[in-house]
Amino acid sequence: MPVSINKLRMLAGVVVVAVAGGSGYYMQTGHPGYSAPSSVRPSATVHAASPALVADQGPLAPVLPPRAETPPVTRAAARPVLLVPEATPALPVPEGREAGSLTPVAAEPVGEMPMPGSARYASRIADECEVGFTATAAPGAMVELTLEAPCRANQKADIFHAGTRFTVRLDERGLARALVPALEEEAFFSALFADGRAESTDILMLTAGDYRRFALFWKGETGFDLYALENGAEYGESGMVSAGQPYDARRALAGEGGFFTALGSGGPGAYRALVYSWPVRLGDFGPAPEISIEAEVLENTCGTEITAGFLATGPNTSGEVTPLFMEVPGCDAVGQYLVLKNPPLPVTIAAN
Repeated sequence: MPVSINKLRMLAGVVVVAVAGGSGYYMQTGHPGYSAPSSVRPSATVHAASPALVADQGPLAPVLPPRAETPPVTRAAARPVLLVPEATPALPVPEGREAGSLTPVAAEPVGEMPMPGSARYASRIADECEVGFTATAAPGAMVELTLEAPCRANQKADIFHAGTRFTVRLDERGLARALVPALEEEAFFSALFADGRAESTDILMLTAGDYRRFALFWKGETGFDLYALENGAEYGESGMVSAGQPYDARRALAGEGGFFTALGSGGPGAYRALVYSWPVRLGDFGPAPEISIEAEVLENTCGTEITAGFLATGPNTSGEVTPLFMEVPGCDAVGQYLVLKNPPLPVTIAAN
């Protein structure tokens, strides 16, 4: 029975963990010391000028009147200039801290990373951890996907489209790109991270109906492969289209034949997909291509059952994913192939 995988339309919030940093202030204790002068010299006693001195200074020299003697000013009688307390009062210490534990904190430099715990720090971390997922149309009814997640560098994400699935690995900048065949006109894509965070994007691809497309996808190292034999070609001839001889969309646009797309990376346990695209208009000039699904018998799959999903889109197709089950023969058959040509829907293959 055909199985349809539901599309994801989720947008999760960003959790930001901000590490609180210590804070304090700089305190300078005491004032520069002041000391009162040790003594103040008394004013000099002024006497009346002698007539001889007046005569020597000339007729315009002033004559000072006689003054009484001024008593000397002592330290006890002088008014203090500055009162210095014997001990400077201590500033209050915040609860939970010991006296003397306050440390200076430098001002935050402009343009550098804000202090942990501050509002600017949380805002900057949130900006850097945003996830962007965009879709752009490309020739041959292809879609260029760009997934940007700076805080998820070197992580993996699974991409879902029309029931198919493949894995991408983000680089050290948190960036991943993939050129994906559109399997529906209203092309919807979801990116799912291991922690459950999901992003989605969509694009209208009216040219998707110009192609028949056959997609095979699976998980892990299973030995699956997909081939297309055009115009009655045999294996190894120029009419064979596969991952080893993929061509590209230019071949289809020139009316010369179909092309092949391999999707997925990420190592063991990742999902991979193979998609063959064939222009519908070529059906007016020759036979339809022969589609072949194969699985090599491997040491890790011999004697087990392997599974995959198969999807065909285009005229007279349901556009639903069909489960594929293969019973792999014993390990004495390692290196041999299980082959299914022009698979019907649904499909079950049992090895003889």
